[in-house]
Amino acid sequence: MNGTGYVWYGKKPAANLSGWLDELGFQGGEAWAYVERLDAIELLPWSVDFEPTVWEHGRLFDCRLEARWTLRKGRQAEIWLLTESPDLAPDGAERYDASAPYGIYLWGRHLSRLERPELVQRPEEDQEAWVEARMPRLLMYPVEGTPEFVAARALNYCRAGRPVWTRWMHIGLAGVPGEEGSNG
Repeated sequence: MNGTGYVWYGKKPAANLSGWLDELGFQGGEAWAYVERLDAIELLPWSVDFEPTVWEHGRLFDCRLEARWTLRKGRQAEIWLLTESPDLAPDGAERYDASAPYGIYLWGRHLSRLERPELVQRPEEDQEAWVEARMPRLLMYPVEGTPEFVAARALNYCRAGRPVWTRWMHIGLAGVPGEEGSNG
């Protein structure tokens, strides 16, 4: 194992979720949001006008920490904070063994890298997209350029050598050292 990871769990009224996320100090251009609801799943660059309560589940992450939430009935939010920094871990956080960072390739290949991109039906404005035959929609990733693949940099929090949590840290270009975290 590589170090220590901390996981804290709590509950807040959903109306306080935006304020909690703001307090964590995420910076535009350095943080990403992975969000889900019944009709959509998105991976977005974080911005200060982000509204988490329109998403049932979400993860907001950067190289320092990851904040997760799930909205429950009664407008309550279950929240988790994952970090390797003891200074950022709230009192009462559980300790885990943290693995070394590694890369996770995300779904899809960029349209420009397909043998026959003209066969993919898409709106004209969706030229910067990735395609995966097993998914019925274009995939949009918050990266610059047109890399063939995109990856998330992640690490695991383990107990007795078994992964319990996976924390995302970064979204970047697959195969670029320091961008996707190819174990080194």
